[in-house]
Amino acid sequence: MDKILSYITLARKAGKLSLGYENTRHEIFKGNVQLVLFTPDLSEKKKQSFKRFCEEWEIKTMDIEHNLDTIEFYIGKRCGIIGIRDSGFAKAILSITL
Repeated sequence: MDKILSYITLARKAGKLSLGYENTRHEIFKGNVQLVLFTPDLSEKKKQSFKRFCEEWEIKTMDIEHNLDTIEFYIGKRCGIIGIRDSGFAKAILSITL
């Protein structure tokens, strides 16, 4: 398992994820999301729409290389949009790509 999946799994166990379009959007409205991750098999239209929404709310976004099947295997839900609700996990995930 790579580091990004490790952090996503840890965040899931800690209750610091919002999974899917509606849940993540709702948590952004509440001010709880620090980072939004997108899987590569999410439709480009939905991804661009959600990225614009995140820009309006000044939320960082990141494309990850793990597909829907991999995400479902590790966190138990098939979703292409993942909201990270903890600043520590968000910083750790963003630091991996630097």
